[in-house]
This record gives sequence, C-alpha cells and structure tokens, in this order.
Amino acid sequence: MTGTLFAPVLQRLIARLNNRFGTRLDVVAVENNYFGGDVSVAGLLTGQDFIAARHRVRGEFAIIPRVALKGDEPVMLDGMRFEELQARFDVPLYAFDFTSLARLLTEGDRDNGQGSV
Repeated sequence: MTGTLFAPVLQRLIARLNNRFGTRLDVVAVENNYFGGDVSVAGLLTGQDFIAARHRVRGEFAIIPRVALKGDEPVMLDGMRFEELQARFDVPLYAFDFTSLARLLTEGDRDNGQGSV
C-alpha cells in the first residue's frame, strides 16, 4: 500500500520482481481522502485512508510505508495508532521503509527490528 504518486513506480518494480521470482505481490494505490485528492504522497496518508483501501488488499499480509508514521512513535497524522490500524485489517500489517521492504522481499526477514513496527 502506498500513495498514488509512487504507486506506478512501485507497480513496475513489483511486476519485475514477480516475473523474476514467481511471486504474486500486488501494489495498492491509496487515495488521500483526509487531505484531499491532490495530496498523493505516502507520508501524508492516514489510518482512515488505509482503512478505506483495505478491501483491495489480497494475499497473506499488507505493508504500509513507514513514512506514514511519526518518526518517534507509531502514530499517523489522524492520531490513529499503528496497533489500531493493524486490528482493522484481516491480514498481518507491517510498516517498512524501502530498505526494509527490499530486505523482506529478498530475504524474507519481517522481524529485522529496523523497519517493522
């Protein structure tokens, strides 16, 4: 799950990864309803934005960009705590930066202590 600005770039990267390794990863472009449609970056997405898009998540887990959380605590701009957001999803939910996402995809390390919350 990411903002609509980065989603097409990530979709191309994920398509290459899927072709190369036979994975079935999917990118969900999340609209920013909290600040409005002109806001398209992942760092300004809120818990409510992710909840509105959760019905489009397919598979065994979902990942949101770590930048959507405050730097010093797991809270989003609308005040929703990451734990609250996790409870609203039917699959495990993780927050990763791009480096941690790459590590997950290449090494399968979900609990590296750097990017997960």
